Amino acid sequence: MTQAIQEGKLDFVEILTLTAGESIKLGDLATVNLKETSKGQARFGIDAPRHVQVHREEIYQKIQDQAAASAVEKLAEKTRTRPTITVKRQRKIKPVDHD
Repeated sequence: MTQAIQEGKLDFVEILTLTAGESIKLGDLATVNLKETSKGQARFGIDAPRHVQVHREEIYQKIQDQAAASAVEKLAEKTRTRPTITVKRQRKIKPVDHD
C-alpha cells in the first residue's frame, strides 16, 4: 500500500484502529473482521463474494508478475510463428540493340 500511495494510485488512505471482534466494510462487497492479535501479528477474516480475489499484497504482486510474463511469452510466441514473406521486385530489362 505504501508504494501505491507514493505512486499516487490511491485517492486517500484511511488509518483505523480495531480491537478483536471489530469489522471494516469495504463498500457493499466485502467485510474485514479482526479476529485476534498476538505477538505483533493480526489475524483477519474476510467475507467477500467468490468473484472478488483476496490475496496478501506480496502474493498478489507475484500473480501480477506471472500474468505479465505470460502475456509477454504469448506475444513472443505469436511473433515467432508468424510466417515471413519476402517479395522481390523484378525489373524489366530492355533488350540491347547491337547494330
